[in-house]
Amino acid sequence: MVKKQKKRPFNLFLIIALSTLALILIFFIFKIYLLANYLVGNDLIISLSSDKENIFLLANQSEKVTFEISAAANPFCSIFCNYSLYDLSDNYTLDSGNISMSSRNFQEKSYQLYSPKKGSGQKIYSFKVLCQSKKTAFCNTETTKRIRNVLITLDYNLSKEEEIERDLSAEKILLLKNYSDYLLYTYNYLDNLSLQINFTQDYLQFSSSLRNISDNLTKVNSYLINASYFWTMEDYSSLNSLLSSSEEDLSKIILSINSLNESLSSKFSLYVAILANISVIESNLKNLKNINMSLKSYNETNSAINEFNFAKNLSSSNLSSKENSLLQILNWTNNINLSLYNDSLSNVTLYSFPDAVITEFIYANISFPEFNYTQKSFSLEPQKASCCLYNSCSECLSNSNENYPIIFLHGHDFNEKVSADHSLDAFTFIQEGLEPEYLNAGSLIVAQQEQASFNSLGKISCPISVRASYYFDLFKTSEKITVLQTKTSNIDTYSIKLKDILEEVKFKSGKDKVIIIAHSMGGLVVRRYVQVFGDSSLSQIILIGTPNHGIDESTLSYCSLLGAKSECEDMDKSSLFINKLENAPKPNIPISVIIGTGCQTGNEDGDGIVKRSSAYLDYASNYYLPGNCSGFEYLHGKLLSPEASPEVLTTIKSILNISKR
Repeated sequence: MVKKQKKRPFNLFLIIALSTLALILIFFIFKIYLLANYLVGNDLIISLSSDKENIFLLANQSEKVTFEISAAANPFCSIFCNYSLYDLSDNYTLDSGNISMSSRNFQEKSYQLYSPKKGSGQKIYSFKVLCQSKKTAFCNTETTKRIRNVLITLDYNLSKEEEIERDLSAEKILLLKNYSDYLLYTYNYLDNLSLQINFTQDYLQFSSSLRNISDNLTKVNSYLINASYFWTMEDYSSLNSLLSSSEEDLSKIILSINSLNESLSSKFSLYVAILANISVIESNLKNLKNINMSLKSYNETNSAINEFNFAKNLSSSNLSSKENSLLQILNWTNNINLSLYNDSLSNVTLYSFPDAVITEFIYANISFPEFNYTQKSFSLEPQKASCCLYNSCSECLSNSNENYPIIFLHGHDFNEKVSADHSLDAFTFIQEGLEPEYLNAGSLIVAQQEQASFNSLGKISCPISVRASYYFDLFKTSEKITVLQTKTSNIDTYSIKLKDILEEVKFKSGKDKVIIIAHSMGGLVVRRYVQVFGDSSLSQIILIGTPNHGIDESTLSYCSLLGAKSECEDMDKSSLFINKLENAPKPNIPISVIIGTGCQTGNEDGDGIVKRSSAYLDYASNYYLPGNCSGFEYLHGKLLSPEASPEVLTTIKSILNISKR
């Protein structure tokens, strides 16, 4: 009996074929799944956080700050990121590089940040990452880069020891300034005093001494001016050297002024004595006028008059010499009187008074003016806290109600299942387009005032801009705070969250108002906020593609397919929510509406999602920007792309009074 052979090769081939077909089918199903996942919005998500937002140091200290970069994407995608740490105050890059990551992974970058060696103020740093995933067979992704950045503020002040040194140095400078000013007054007093005897040769000696004192006072004044500058700049090494020199020179000036004062007092006393002697001698000589005398007495009197006339000219020699001469003449006249007495007793021929004439001189009436010094009030202003941005420094602002910050608010997310982080990307490029007039402060996910510092981002003269989302909330327990994603609430709830966001931005910026730029449904959130809480915290509102009168037709029909049903119900043009907005009082602040046109939207013109008539507000400034729609790329979304719709950014700048760069 012959056995039949089994047909194993055929069965094996069939198994292999079926397996291969199954693998191919799985491959395509998986690829379709990944593609569908991408099409509904599950693409690259980048998160960036830092362990510190505000750092407080003393001068010449440092502190470590760590940044965490995390990514979520299709697990088959490779993620590439460029990062940079930028010193915004001094306007230079501290570090930059690139990293590669896989999905659900994170990397950290740590840096030691240093405060300046002296002074007080604030420095600002920006850490920025630009990431994108590489497209492959299993990686469906956009090539658009995802951008995240955070700002770190570093406030610094003097230490207690430095404050004490500053105050003691200030006291010493002010003491020396007061002493220098007193000596300057004394110098001017002595200078005016010396001018009363400027007709004498002694004045030349005083003039030389006064010049030396003046030169030294000028030098000390220069020292003290420089010392004040070094004190302001907190350069205590140079300051102490100047103060030491000032003290030495002031000591020399004091000695010189005391010596000059004694000399002047002595000369003034001598001058008074000289005038008294001149008066006595002149009286004696005039009394001889009617007396007859001997030839000897006659000749002596004649010589005495001639000598007296020379001695009376006080400018011909110094006062001491004049005093000696006058004393001799006084003795001479006394001897003449004695000779006349002898003449009267003897038998000699007598002559009348000599013909010599006594020269008349007019002498200045000198006096000691009142020394009436009044101490001046000097003060030193310490250097103000310095806040610098892009290497331009100014005094730190404490609380200014100018330069209001901008809050960018996204619209409705068409898929409630995808991460709310995507919504934060909406205004990324418009935010960057407003730099440097508005400092990019990144994004604000949730409001946590207790972790922030008041006015931490309001000390510079440049306003900030921040992207915010009403899709996040906080769940707090005694142990921890958890950030939750909440994308199924209604617009009323979002308006309450917006209030928290506003208060947070006002707190961080130190301002009492903000500017809100909102897209799509975000505009309805803002309008509801105004209706409930008022507009006192708002400077102005800019709405972009907002369905102010609601949505209908196909837009309403497709809204809730993947998006949150409660949001879509509120946006329905026939809803109670829209009815309340329609009948709300008009705000008392400027409102601008940017309306996209050029696309068939239902049976009207619009941006493909929002009808032109729905976006229009009769009490607002309305701006119509034409565009186009192609396939599923609606103008509604492209309004936020400066590349696709540059007119939007230009219009925003015009509304904000920002000149073209």
